[in-house]
This record gives sequence, C-alpha cells and structure tokens, in this order.
Amino acid sequence: MNMSQTSSYLDLSPLYGDTQDDQDQIRTFKDGKLKPDCFSEQRMLGFPPGCGVLLIMFNRFHNYVVEQLAMINENGRFSKPSDKLPKEMAEKAWIKYDNDLFQTGRLITCGLYINITLGDYLRTIVNLNRSNTTWTLDPRVDMDKLFGKDGTPRGVGNQVSAEFNLVYRWHSATSKRDEEWTENMYKHMFGKPASEVPMHELLAGLGKWNASLDKDPHKRPFSGLQRDSEGRYSDDELVKILSDSIEDCAGQLPSNRFIYITLTSTGSFGANNVPKALRAVEILGMMQARKWGLATLNEFRKFFGLKPHETFESVNSDPVVADHLRHLYDHPDYIEMYRTSHHSKLLKHSLIILQRVWLPRKLRCQWFLVLELRQHSLSQGPFCPMR
Repeated sequence: MNMSQTSSYLDLSPLYGDTQDDQDQIRTFKDGKLKPDCFSEQRMLGFPPGCGVLLIMFNRFHNYVVEQLAMINENGRFSKPSDKLPKEMAEKAWIKYDNDLFQTGRLITCGLYINITLGDYLRTIVNLNRSNTTWTLDPRVDMDKLFGKDGTPRGVGNQVSAEFNLVYRWHSATSKRDEEWTENMYKHMFGKPASEVPMHELLAGLGKWNASLDKDPHKRPFSGLQRDSEGRYSDDELVKILSDSIEDCAGQLPSNRFIYITLTSTGSFGANNVPKALRAVEILGMMQARKWGLATLNEFRKFFGLKPHETFESVNSDPVVADHLRHLYDHPDYIEMYRTSHHSKLLKHSLIILQRVWLPRKLRCQWFLVLELRQHSLSQGPFCPMR
C-alpha cells in the first residue's frame, strides 16, 4: 500500500511527493521554494513530456507565490528573523520562516490545482462545458445532509472502490503522437518495438530504469532538455512541448493498434482502441482485477442502478466484438468488469458513476479541502477563490 503522509487528497502529490522524504527531496529549504523545474513523481518521466511540463508549471507557480508572500509580508506574518538572534535561535527561526512560506505556498498552489480539476477537467469529462450551467461536483461546498442524516464525514481518509480504480483508465484515448512517443521509449529502453517486449522483460526493464533515476528530482533528465545556470529549463522549449501537447487532441486516426483482436479506429473509447505500446499495461490491469476478485460488469452496473446486460450485443453492438465476448464468457453475467467497461455502454453513464463514486470519495477528503484551505491559512485579508 502506498499511503500519502504529506497531506490528504487533491494535494498535488506528483509535484510535492507522497511521503515526507519525497517532500524533503523536492524542497530547497530556503525561502519556502522548490528546486526549480522538477517534480517528485519519477513515474511521470515515463509519460509523454507534456504531463511533466504541467507539473513544472505548478512548480514555478509555487515559487512565484512564496516570493510574493515574502515580499508583501502581510501583517508581518513572514518577517525574516533578526540578525541579532543567538545562533541556535536564529537557525530555528530560519527553519520556521522557510517552512511557513513553503506550507502556505503549497496550500495556495493546491488551491489552484483543485479549481482547475473541478472547474475545467471534471466539467469537461462529464460534458458540462456544453451545457448551460455552472454546476460542478465540488466537495468544498456545504453538503452536510446530502449523503445521510448524520452529515458528510470529514478527515476519514480517501477510500475508493477497486472497481473505480480500474474503470478510471483512459488508455484508448491516447493520441497517435503520444503512442509514437511511447513506442520510441520502448525502443530506447529495449531496442525493439513494444509488441516484441515480453511481460517479464518489460517489468525487469522498468525496474532497472526506475532504479537508475536519481533520488534528487532536480538531477533527473527530462525530455532531453538542458538546464541553464540557474537550474531552469528554457521557457521556449517548455512552451513548445506544452502547446504541441495541447494541440495534439485524441481523435479518429489511422490505426495499427492491437490488444487481442482485429484493429479498428483510435483515439476514443471503444473495443480494440488501446495502443500496442500499452498492451502489457492492459494485461496487468486484467490480472490485478482478477487477483482482487472484483465485481463482474453486470454486478457493477446493478450497484449503480443500471440495467444489467442480457445479451452480448447489448454490451457492444459490433458483431465481431460481441462474438469474441460470447466465446470468452458464455453468458453476459460472467463478463469481467475490466476491460469490458471501457468499451461498453457503461461510459455513457459516466455522470452517474462520477456522482455516486467520485464525489463521495472527494467528500471524505474535506479535512484538506475545508479545514486546511481556510482563509486564515492562506491570507488574513479579503479572500476570493482563484479562477
């Protein structure tokens, strides 16, 4: 189990780390700042570089925020220690000064991240941006009696079903460009295409790659970029990576993808749409689901009040896909939730799933969202939500 010791959920742990040791590695311990242009989560280096650039932007935002906090020094909250203090007291005072700036800057940066997640990302994936409404699933609003007469629990951890963990995977929406990037990573690591790398070799290679990365995030390579004398990457190079990634939308593209059966279209949810480069990842997901003994697809649907599938054609209208399911499972009740949930009609009910699983999950995290992101924690003056 990988349990975060840094804070609760929506805490930007890919940037700040999952543990105190991770957090210590990313900090400079001077003026509340992070080491420039890096992030804690080393697994992100195995993703297309646009993902890492987003974290670098949050890194820069954090450092900008603590600079502003120190410069404004509202009500003397971030006053530098006096030069006249004895050495031992001065050392403790400077440690407190750095930590106060860091923790406040982290809360503000996480607040920006939360607003982006709830206001932009979440509204997009449930298609609310196309509706005439400003409503969104926001765990920070007052919902004391929404889920029962006893109110909404706070600060009890981040429980989420294993089924939701596996449903919430977007491999088939990978763009052609990101698929090619992943293939190139395979060729760099193994000297051959992803389709020719067996599972045992992949796992051993990833373990070796992970062990080769420096514990210090600032010393890890990133997308072949070179740092300047201040340890930062070129603004122009980062902007190019980010803008190219934003323009690279998933869509219906020519495909040579393969999971188990005949190839079809790419870039959207559906059967056979996962890139070959992620074939092993899909297999590992299936193996994990079986090991955990997860619910079947119909059991999962019944739990959310959806009608269970009575025929294979109900799961997928493509006769080829339905026939493959028939040969594998004999009856719709036996169909495994993962991967079939990714190309069945379950995705059409994404808002129901998010309302009944995602929101309660976030509400349990209100210790961080409500108790930590308070006005007094961020600023003693008038406070307006960041947009």
